[in-house]
Amino acid sequence: MDNKKVIAVADLTRLRIIIFLSEEPGLTNTELFKKLKMYGGPKYRETVFKALVKLKKEGLVKREYIEKRGFEYFLNFKGLHLSSKVNLTIV
Repeated sequence: MDNKKVIAVADLTRLRIIIFLSEEPGLTNTELFKKLKMYGGPKYRETVFKALVKLKKEGLVKREYIEKRGFEYFLNFKGLHLSSKVNLTIV
């Protein structure tokens, strides 16, 4: 078990980002911010960016630069074994 990955997905904002990216890959920071805000998420876009940086650092998301759109984010895994009792699988 990789404790850093467990910590990365333990935060509600980061977990919601993973959920949104599983449903709709290729969202930008701004698009994720708007979706999160609908669910009472962070007040600032910078908070979402910091969450994306943490997820990227742990290898859970990747980003791709698209001209005239900026960076789009994608999941970088299909399944993640967090512990003997928790598995996160993207279908």
